[in-house]
Amino acid sequence: MNLGGLDIDNTMLLPGVGKGYDGYAAKYAIGGGHLWSKGFGSGFDFGPEVPNDSANSIVADPSGNAFVAGHKKYQGWIEKIGPDGSSSWAQNWTHSSVQEVRLD
Repeated sequence: MNLGGLDIDNTMLLPGVGKGYDGYAAKYAIGGGHLWSKGFGSGFDFGPEVPNDSANSIVADPSGNAFVAGHKKYQGWIEKIGPDGSSSWAQNWTHSSVQEVRLD
């Protein structure tokens, strides 16, 4: 699992599970200043038989785009987020979970 790292601008990228059982991804400046954050999921705890939403992995490409992977309810997903925090695209897969995203 990729627990975050630095992107091209030496800013920190972090995935995780936040308040309300939703996944999130966030970008912080080296000094700790918040640049952007994005939540993913339903906001509900569906009980022990349904996994909570989470962002499991995040990586950055040389252009500063972040690629986040995880699961929402019973769907695995990968989403591309621009350097400014805007979403470019997302792909979902039913009855799955994406544990890690890598770039060639």
